[in-house]
Amino acid sequence: TNVSAVMSAEALLESPDLFEASPSNNAGGDGWRSEVSRRLRLAREYLDLAEEHPSPLAYPPVKPHLFKILHRLLDVDQALARAKEEEGTDLTL
Repeated sequence: TNVSAVMSAEALLESPDLFEASPSNNAGGDGWRSEVSRRLRLAREYLDLAEEHPSPLAYPPVKPHLFKILHRLLDVDQALARAKEEEGTDLTL
């Protein structure tokens, strides 16, 4: 098609505000606290939207999408978390 494109799907799952004109992660304050606040705000916004627009899928992608948004705060790997869940390890915070 001779079209140049940007592959952003994974990056947008992790950081939905990627193309925001004035990224909220640059909003002053302590770097880590700002990042925690930003990611929690994005997760809450995602949950609100998921509630407002329910998925018709038998297994909606809410959990994996939240994981992508929050995994840097949790300092865990998704494959490792899935393996621990399968072996019955409690993953609640």
